[in-house]
Amino acid sequence: MLGRRLLEEPGASFNYNTGASHLLSVIITRATGQDTYSFARENLFSPIGIGEVEWRTDPQGYYAGGTDLWMCAEDLARFGLLYLHNGRWDEEQIIPADWVELSTTSHSKGSRIGGGQYGFQWWTTSLLVGTEFVECFYGWALRASISTWFPNMI
Repeated sequence: MLGRRLLEEPGASFNYNTGASHLLSVIITRATGQDTYSFARENLFSPIGIGEVEWRTDPQGYYAGGTDLWMCAEDLARFGLLYLHNGRWDEEQIIPADWVELSTTSHSKGSRIGGGQYGFQWWTTSLLVGTEFVECFYGWALRASISTWFPNMI
C-alpha cells in the first residue's frame, strides 16, 4: 500500500481505496499492541453485545481493514444503532459523539461507486423521504448471499 505511487495530488479527487482502510487496521495493531480483532472485541463488540464474527487476516497476520468482516444481521444492526445514538450504548459512551458526527459528515464528493459522498469510513447521501430530503450515512458492501458466510447460523 505505502509503496504504490499516487495517480493524483492528495485532495485533488476521490478514489475509494480499501488499501487505506487496511492501513488503519495495521495502525491500530501497532498503536495499541493488540490485534485489531482483540481491540474491537474489547472496546466495541463486547460492550454492545456483538456475538461471533468472522474476520480474515492478510498474509502478515493483520486483520483486514475495509473488507472481510462478517457478522449476523442482528449484530450489524447493533452497530447501526450505536451510531444512531451518537456512540452511546445504554449509559456508556462507546465511541466519542464528536467522532460519530465527524465520520458521518461528507468530506469528499465520492465517486460513481457507493452512490454518494464519503465521510470517514462511511458513505453519505440525501434521501427523499415523503417530501423532504433526509441526510443519511451507510456502509456499502458487495456480497451475494449471507448463507455462504454463515451457513451454520441460517
